[in-house]
Amino acid sequence: FLTALKEEIEVDPAVVLHQPLTEPTTVRPPSGFLRIFDLLERRLSKAFRVGPATELDLQCGFETLLAGAEVPYERGAGATVPSSGVRLPDFTFPGIQTAIALKLCDGLDRERQIVTDIHEDIAAWGSMYPRLIFGIYDLGFIEDAARFAEMFDPREGVSILVLRP
Repeated sequence: FLTALKEEIEVDPAVVLHQPLTEPTTVRPPSGFLRIFDLLERRLSKAFRVGPATELDLQCGFETLLAGAEVPYERGAGATVPSSGVRLPDFTFPGIQTAIALKLCDGLDRERQIVTDIHEDIAAWGSMYPRLIFGIYDLGFIEDAARFAEMFDPREGVSILVLRP
């Protein structure tokens, strides 16, 4: 193509001006699991003008992103009944067998509670969903995100994401 175009330009330089415009190529967002990761890591903080005040605000912001990206999901489905009571994932994605829990770290004591909650959630949902994603929206209380993620047993299919505004 380039060789032919070069020959045409050498004969008639105005030929470039007469070329029809090509359709712009659209880059499709990643599908499935990677698409959800992209929404969490790169877009969630942009869903808020000011940071979320509660975990419900965080969940609603993420739900807006999912709806806008046309990702099929269920909210608050997939209940399990461990010894401590009923625990629901915030979002489930039956098509890719994934569950997501979003946590808001808005205080020093909250970090310890989140660690406990995640351990309980892994125990409760691990047999039902091969992939679990925990998104922790940190408002500046987790000092070292890598160290925080290492607190959990490395298990295939469990992802801990510390998200910051």
